[in-house]
Amino acid sequence: MSGTHAEQHAQQRHGGSQAAPQTTPAAPTPGLEAVKALRASDANAASRVVQIIRQYPAERDEIVAWLHQHRGNAFVQQVLAAQGQVERALPEGIELRSVRASVTIPGQRTLEGDWSHTLATQRATQIFVEVSRTGVRVQMSPSLHVDATWPLRNAGIDGAGIDFATGRAFANVYDLSGLGSGMISVRDKISDKITSTLQAGIANSPLAHPGYDPTQDPALDGTLNAVIRNFQQMFAQPAGSQASKPPIEDREIGNLSVGGTAALRGGRFLEDGNGLVIAPGTEVAVDVDGAGNLRDVSATSTPAAALAAANVRAVRLSTSGFEVVAGNAPIARITQLHLQRGGAVVIDHMELLGKAASARRTESGLSLIGALIAIAARDPRAAGGLAHNAQEPQLVDGVTRRLLEQQFTRKVHDMIVQYRTAVPGIDLAALLGIA
Repeated sequence: MSGTHAEQHAQQRHGGSQAAPQTTPAAPTPGLEAVKALRASDANAASRVVQIIRQYPAERDEIVAWLHQHRGNAFVQQVLAAQGQVERALPEGIELRSVRASVTIPGQRTLEGDWSHTLATQRATQIFVEVSRTGVRVQMSPSLHVDATWPLRNAGIDGAGIDFATGRAFANVYDLSGLGSGMISVRDKISDKITSTLQAGIANSPLAHPGYDPTQDPALDGTLNAVIRNFQQMFAQPAGSQASKPPIEDREIGNLSVGGTAALRGGRFLEDGNGLVIAPGTEVAVDVDGAGNLRDVSATSTPAAALAAANVRAVRLSTSGFEVVAGNAPIARITQLHLQRGGAVVIDHMELLGKAASARRTESGLSLIGALIAIAARDPRAAGGLAHNAQEPQLVDGVTRRLLEQQFTRKVHDMIVQYRTAVPGIDLAALLGIA
């Protein structure tokens, strides 16, 4: 990161489209003061700076800019090398909580088996993988089916993973009962086979060390490549053997989805008292759903080409709350929305606040009065509709929703541009065609 680039980020780190008044007192900078107090001759100075940045992430760019000016580029490079690969890539003020991906594989496919059992999908099955700071989690929905030879009992597998706190693998396996299922449980045997395979795959890698955090791994690419090589060696065909056709081909693996969850530093995207307010620490989950298949995506060489091949259908945002402000007063809290190509905003779930909520309650009361009048007039059809609207008022909610979608699209665009790299490997603004 250059000094100029770091300084630009530092100037923007409070977010929002309104400049702060000149009279606003400067925010305290305990992280920067702690860095200034470090002795340049300290052999562990670079590592200490990284720890301070992790403690005060909102000061990251300010600290880096100061280091460029007072410690030089060579020392800054030592600091960057000591940071995690993910930490270096993310904009200041974004804390990555997890990244995930999912695909769908066909049903009625035997994945592996021998004389004792077969492992198969019964219906089209979603495979979901999530990597967080606490571990790796794999889930299958519906579960994979283990059809064991009698008297062995059939079983289901709905997940597995690795717990970073312990450095150990785990598996979620359960017994099945019913016609044709035997008496002897193979649950523990299957679980042991899965966990031993995973454990061997991460052996001699940082993932096996208790307390591993992928966001702080300075060589994450190398770590993942080492794990992939382990699994490739474990499942490689013996020398001279004839490789068999895979049970599922790349072109059959579809409905690709990628996403991530991050905590944001917050920001105010306001103009003339209207816009969006994001509280510090707000969690935002971003998921990009595609209709492409794995073969087409794998054939690409750049992230942009991969996204094009994925044939993106929607970008969904779920959050603990974007507060919509009109006339400097909150009117709604948006918890889920999706964006169409070109950036049009569609609100999926929201909660009305302030005057909008009062208007909704008024509509509910009027609908209830109307329902009572309709009952007295012996008009059950009208009474039923009005009674339903009294419980779930639609007019105020619908009108407010449409107005928000029309009026606040640009503010959502501002937010997307600011947090365009919140999910590593995905440029949200470019994906949606937002400048």
